[in-house]
Amino acid sequence: MATNRDLEKEVEIGDFRADLYYRINVVSIELPPLRDRKGDISLLIAHFVKKMAERMETKIDSIASDVYRNCALYDWPGNVRELQNIIERAVTMVEGNTISSQLFPERLAKLSIDFPHNSEACKLRNFRKTLEHDAIQACIETCGENMTQVAKELGISRATLYRQFKG
Repeated sequence: MATNRDLEKEVEIGDFRADLYYRINVVSIELPPLRDRKGDISLLIAHFVKKMAERMETKIDSIASDVYRNCALYDWPGNVRELQNIIERAVTMVEGNTISSQLFPERLAKLSIDFPHNSEACKLRNFRKTLEHDAIQACIETCGENMTQVAKELGISRATLYRQFKG
């Protein structure tokens, strides 16, 4: 069961049945919202593109770097489900074999207007390194080059951040 409410507090105030709470509360996993896990976005994009392309029997060879940048800048009020739906829409609408942010809703596509495109579309077989670099770069831009904050946002140490950014 997933919820964004604190069921233990809901039980205390009488808005949720205690017997049901204890029946379903075997293992609790607290997962922060996607906006707090920017480092996961690039991996989720690649996963959803691959999954949707296979399901729709289409070939996607590359994902433009502006896709990663725009997605890293967006706050994702709809969480992972919103990202999944946007990627499904892009794979459905793509003409050719490259996913670009032009296939995204305007609220995401317009995020790239203020950010220069500093790299070409990346090949899926090399996506991890490119994705990590683009995610780190987008986070650096978002955090105002505060490397401690960047490392915290990405959930990695500063040493790992520097190692991955150089590589």
